[in-house]
Amino acid sequence: MSLVIAALAIYVTGIALVDEGMLRIGAVGLAGIVMILSDPLALRHAAATRRLRSLLWLLDGLLLATFVLSIVWFLRTYESLWEGLYILPQSDLYIALAGAAVVIELTRRAFGPVLAGLCALAIVYGMFGT
Repeated sequence: MSLVIAALAIYVTGIALVDEGMLRIGAVGLAGIVMILSDPLALRHAAATRRLRSLLWLLDGLLLATFVLSIVWFLRTYESLWEGLYILPQSDLYIALAGAAVVIELTRRAFGPVLAGLCALAIVYGMFGT
C-alpha cells in the first residue's frame, strides 16, 4: 500500500496529471480508512463484554462514516478553498471539525495520547491563540 502511494506521489511530482492537493487528501483518507479497518477498537479490547465490543464496533463505524464524509466534503470544496474567497457555512465547519477529531483519534491510536494532545492543542492555538 505504501509503495503504491509513494509511486503515485512520484508520478504526480513528475507529470502532474493529478493535483497535489487531491493526492494529499487521498493519501490521508486512504491511510485513515486502512487504520480504522485494520485496528478496530473491538479487537483491541477482545476481553471486554460482548455488549461493549458491539459498542466499539459501532464507534468505529461512526468514525469511518465521519471520516469518509469529511474526505468527500473536502474533495467537493477543494477548488473553492484554494480561491480564498470561500466562506464556510456552519455545516461545513462542523464537518471539518468532525474530520479533525477523527484524525486526532487515529493519531492517538497509532502514536499515543501525547502526540494526539499536541495536535489538539495546536488546533486550539491556531483557532484562538494570538
